[in-house]
Amino acid sequence: NFPNVIEKNQQNEDDYDKEEHLAWKKYLMPVLNDIERRLKPTELNTSKPFPSSTTPKRKPDRS
Repeated sequence: NFPNVIEKNQQNEDDYDKEEHLAWKKYLMPVLNDIERRLKPTELNTSKPFPSSTTPKRKPDRS
C-alpha cells in the first residue's frame, strides 16, 4: 500500500505542476502581450520626437 501512496502523490504533484504551469502561462501571456503593445507604440512615439526635439543638443547649447 505504501508504494501506491507514493505513486499517487507523484501523479498529483505532476498534475498540479501542469495546472500551475498552464495558469502561469494563461496569466503571463496577456501580461507580456500588454507590455509589448504598450512598448511598441511608445518606442515609435519617442523615436520621432527625440531627433526633432534634439534635447541632447539643446542642453550643451544652453550651458
